[in-house]
Amino acid sequence: MRTLVLAGALAFGLGAGGAFGQQGAAADSEDAWPQWRGPMRDGRAPAFKAPEHWPKVLDLRWKVGAGEGHASPVVADGKLFLLHRRGDDEVVSAFALHSGKELWSHSYAALFPKNSYATAHPAGPFATPAADGGRLFTLGVGAVLSAWDTGTGELLWRHTPEQPLDSSKLFTGTSASPLVTDSNVIVHLGDDRGGRLAAFDAATGKERWSWKGAGPGYASPVETVLAGRRQVVSFTTGAAVGISLDDGSLLWTYPFEDEWNENIVTPVPMGDRLLLGGVRQGLLIVEIVPAPEGAEGPPFVPQVVWHRKDLTVYMSTPVVDDGMIFGFSNKEKGHFFGVGAETGKTRWTSEGRQGENALLIDAGRLLLALTTEARLLVIPKSRETFHALHTYEVGTSATWAHPALVDRTVFLKETVSLAAWQIDDGLPPPKPMAQPAPRADAEERKNPGR
Repeated sequence: MRTLVLAGALAFGLGAGGAFGQQGAAADSEDAWPQWRGPMRDGRAPAFKAPEHWPKVLDLRWKVGAGEGHASPVVADGKLFLLHRRGDDEVVSAFALHSGKELWSHSYAALFPKNSYATAHPAGPFATPAADGGRLFTLGVGAVLSAWDTGTGELLWRHTPEQPLDSSKLFTGTSASPLVTDSNVIVHLGDDRGGRLAAFDAATGKERWSWKGAGPGYASPVETVLAGRRQVVSFTTGAAVGISLDDGSLLWTYPFEDEWNENIVTPVPMGDRLLLGGVRQGLLIVEIVPAPEGAEGPPFVPQVVWHRKDLTVYMSTPVVDDGMIFGFSNKEKGHFFGVGAETGKTRWTSEGRQGENALLIDAGRLLLALTTEARLLVIPKSRETFHALHTYEVGTSATWAHPALVDRTVFLKETVSLAAWQIDDGLPPPKPMAQPAPRADAEERKNPGR
């Protein structure tokens, strides 16, 4: 049960609008980063054009204070938006892209007591907002779902849980980022006592469908087509599930147990296949096929293509391109890897001790990797070897939140600050000095008999 608050006539007066489509909010926009992992929710930065010559250092355009939390900044409608926490309140803020000036800000009670064992991370928020159609959708650590007008900051509607979440096993609360598609905003709600994946009308907040099951994991849901069916793929505390976008029915389920309920890595669609990963289950690909005729249960079943239990991923979601999977493993105190998507065989790995975590952006022929230690690595998408072309220092405190890349500006959140770093054109390498031609008299001295 929830409480629905409709704030003013604008909640009904706004049209559906927006570019709702596959993989969520404003997926056709190249000058925005409107949701978790970018325009297509796959870590890809379609508008990025690498400089011909990379600079020695990045240009810090601006830096402003911010509250705690790991929610990523998002860019839409010419503004930057952030969900963060100050004291006992969660704060939703809009900033000017070119200056970092705060344009509007609103707060509300966070409604979640963090488990005392969760000492390594703040008390949230963790779910990244989604912007579409002039609206910003935020999901707080205590499962408060809100819709805001991106221009004015006006609250359009809100759902608040009837009872507080149980943090006895869901240590850090709600983390799954909202997904916007088909004029719906889809969220995974609940705790260890049970949960549901629900679709709400983006304009009015009215519930359209829901699937009830186990409580949510920490990973964010994605939209895809598998076995010819449009669906949302999400993690519960102990399984990956496929839910029909049409009516919220369960299409398939795949067990994915974790003793600490740490299903954190976002599922990655790969055509008719799906890449799944975890800190204890490792990395695997499943293909969704029709269930045998007459079988009980959901109409589809996952078949494992390959499974690498030794290749674990914790809080870093891989990117996939041209038959390769590029990722970051928590093993060996953090290392990068390249794996063949068809076979699961390792093509290369970096040395260890690369960082506690790294967040990957697919930037054309390159990967941009932001480590927790505030280093931004530029890595070619090689099939054969790992080599970091450049490493930039981009902060003075931990960077757990996924960065947003728009054109050549990297927007990133540190522990209690928000910054914009510009990738300018660097100077070309100096040309080798031409050797002077030998003088005629010198030649004569060398060859006096000529």
